Amino acid sequence: MGKLTLVTLPIGNLEDITLRALDFLKKTSIVLCEDTRSFKELLKKYSISYEGKTIISFHDHSSEEKLQSIIERYCEDEVCCVSEAGSPYLSDPAYPLLVKAIEAGYEVTSFPGVSAFTMALELSGLPAIPATFLGFFPRENKKKNEFVERISSQKGTYVFFEGVGKVEKTMQFLVEKFPKAQFSIAREMTKMYESAYRFRGNEYEEIKKEIVFKGEFTICLYHNNEGPLLGSGNLKELAQDIYQDGLNQKKLSQLLGEILGVSNKEIYNHLNTNKKKTK
Repeated sequence: MGKLTLVTLPIGNLEDITLRALDFLKKTSIVLCEDTRSFKELLKKYSISYEGKTIISFHDHSSEEKLQSIIERYCEDEVCCVSEAGSPYLSDPAYPLLVKAIEAGYEVTSFPGVSAFTMALELSGLPAIPATFLGFFPRENKKKNEFVERISSQKGTYVFFEGVGKVEKTMQFLVEKFPKAQFSIAREMTKMYESAYRFRGNEYEEIKKEIVFKGEFTICLYHNNEGPLLGSGNLKELAQDIYQDGLNQKKLSQLLGEILGVSNKEIYNHLNTNKKKTK
């Protein structure tokens, strides 16, 4: 029966690898890794020879055929899986591999280590229970709206990753939706320029002047579910009724902005959109 071992690698500082993981990497002979070059650099740092090891490129874009081939080929061997950084399960490659391995009867184990999720949560100073990890922030508008609805409906801390090319746009979207929420942006964790920025949504315009938008980002958002958001059904319908009865739109938008803690412009645009639909 095969065995699959997941090994968490450092997310930045190579000295964050565990002693157990290093000992295992010395002994293992079959390694699936997201980036073969960075993995070999890690081995070199710790004077671990990769001669005689079978090192296979395996990432989230690997084909289903390649995945199935690995499961079938090494069904009697011990296979190690690593990502470029962090947990191979939270990062790209390991989830589909793990599912297939369990289905095929593999024994599964893990050597844990540093995680961007837990470290960002620690640096945030936000409540850790409950905390929900949501992976990378969605790109499609429908999924963004689902994300907002999910956070709006339940109190807690939400943690997700974002790339340097999209983090400013994502933050602008989030602070407009959650002006009263508490945020923390952690960047370059365990690296030379590690930093964490903590603020409320309505403070973002000022604090963003201090943020260096370079590197890898993990965002934490704490929503305490105090008061309804614009998406709340009853209040939205009531506001629409008032508006259609002829109340001054600017004054109504201002009033609801104060009640809901969102921008007057967002409410104004929302009401006008729905008014056009009802004509």
